[in-house]
Amino acid sequence: MRNVYLLLLTLMCFAAVPVHGQQVSRSGNAFLQECSVVDKPVNDFKSSELLREDVCLSYVVGLLDGVSLEISLSRSPDHSELFPFCVSEQIRNEELVRILLKYIRANPATADRRTAELFGSAMKEAFPCK
Repeated sequence: MRNVYLLLLTLMCFAAVPVHGQQVSRSGNAFLQECSVVDKPVNDFKSSELLREDVCLSYVVGLLDGVSLEISLSRSPDHSELFPFCVSEQIRNEELVRILLKYIRANPATADRRTAELFGSAMKEAFPCK
C-alpha cells in the first residue's frame, strides 16, 4: 500500500511541473506570483512550495545556462557586445531568483514582459561585464 501512495505522490509532482513552468515564463508578474516563495526560509516551506521553489530555481538556471552557452560560443575580442552579463560561479541560484524578483518589483511597469527579457535586464544590471 505504501508503494501505491509513493507512486501517486510522484505522479502528482510530475503532473504539476509543466503547469508551474509555463506560469513562471509567461511574464514577470507570473514569476513574482510563483517564485516569491524563494524569499521564505526553507524550513517554513509547505510541500507545494518546495515544488514551486524547484521550478523557479530550474527556470533561472536554464536561463543562465543558455546565456553561458551564448557567451562561450561567441568568445572573441570582436564580440564583446554579445556578453550581456558576467555572473560569478560563486553566486547561488537562490540569489539569482531573488535578484530577478527584486528587479521585477522595482520595475512594475515592465512586469508584463516575458520573464526571460526581465532576467536579462536584471542580470545585466546586477552583473555587468568589465
